[in-house]
Amino acid sequence: MFPVAVPFYFVRDSGRTADHDKARRVASTHGTRLAPTDGTRSDADERNDRPDDRLLTAVGLGLAGLLTTAFFGLFGSDIGRHISFGIFSTMITLLAHSMMMFYLIGKGKAVKDAMAEGKLTGDFYQRIAAIRKPVFSMGTFAMMFTIVTALLGASVDTGLLPPMVHGMIAYGAIACNVAAIKTEVDAIRSSSGVVDEVNRLL
Repeated sequence: MFPVAVPFYFVRDSGRTADHDKARRVASTHGTRLAPTDGTRSDADERNDRPDDRLLTAVGLGLAGLLTTAFFGLFGSDIGRHISFGIFSTMITLLAHSMMMFYLIGKGKAVKDAMAEGKLTGDFYQRIAAIRKPVFSMGTFAMMFTIVTALLGASVDTGLLPPMVHGMIAYGAIACNVAAIKTEVDAIRSSSGVVDEVNRLL
């Protein structure tokens, strides 16, 4: 059977027989890496191979940076740090949300390919598509809000815009990112459940 696999990791399959390759499938905890089913991989190995955890960590770091940026901007104690944290956290936030979207696209494609190769029937791919749809909308909205906030921050620095306007939009950007993270966590959990179902049928 064709195992479900998602990009971001290389498959170590050199020297393996065709029968052994057919026996492999995704680790059921995250559905992102081909793994042997003969018990040779430890639980520690599985925990270290979780791209979804790393993506969520990156999104969390971006949000923490935005909160720190808002803190320095609100109290006006260190404008230099406010600008530095703002640039850094904006880049991390945009990258993390984008990679989360690509990750879910890859997971959906992997499920679709596995169903075709394994001649499986069901609505697994449609369920993955429905799960990731809110991530695309909320993630895009959060990224747009974050970009606008950063651009308006430059206008405040040059005196073209009152700080209050920049501050209110910044709070909106933080709220959007919080909502996006919640949506992404739910999507990761739900899509992993779908992958587990496909694995059991392979």
